[in-house]
Amino acid sequence: MKLTDRFIAFEGLDGCGKTTVSKAFAHKLLSMGIDVLHTRQPSSGRVGQMISDMLKTSKLDIKVLALLFAADRLQHYNTVIEPALSVGKVVVCDRYRLSGLAYQSPKAGLGWVQHIDAVPDPAFTFLLDLPPETAFGRIKHRGKALDYFESVEKLSKIREEYLKLATGGSNYDSKVILLDAMLPTSELVIKALSCLGKSFSGLSYL
Repeated sequence: MKLTDRFIAFEGLDGCGKTTVSKAFAHKLLSMGIDVLHTRQPSSGRVGQMISDMLKTSKLDIKVLALLFAADRLQHYNTVIEPALSVGKVVVCDRYRLSGLAYQSPKAGLGWVQHIDAVPDPAFTFLLDLPPETAFGRIKHRGKALDYFESVEKLSKIREEYLKLATGGSNYDSKVILLDAMLPTSELVIKALSCLGKSFSGLSYL
């Protein structure tokens, strides 16, 4: 069994509800007696904070941003995800490698982003799919300042990249499962659990 066999990521556009769904999914696993760690990217570390600061600017170098995301992801995997997997935990991550590929590849190029992103893929990636107009509406409803990626135009391009990646348009090794982000959180959690089934070592008794 590979270390990453108990590693699950939730992906999607900003506003798709992945943070809410991934936390609810992790809570469900805990209620089933499964030892689970919920974490997120960008991380709360120094590099993650640099990323958050950069995203607040209207002009940035997308390749510099991609390098920071890759560095943050590698450090996060080495210091948080891998240690948890090593002691038998299931790790549920809110954003992971697929985000880097979808968000940065439209300008930086998919091959280049794949080359710099030297982390293992999760066993399963759930992609919460949402129309960009709906995602943008949810983002605006938060009442916070918009970041670099938060426009209908950019979200549309990112969604196109996500769907290409989900349908085999890259060398991404994780199994990508598409879920309708318009569904209620409770239903999405049930669907995610049913998709894992007996093929997932952490839930082998389901």
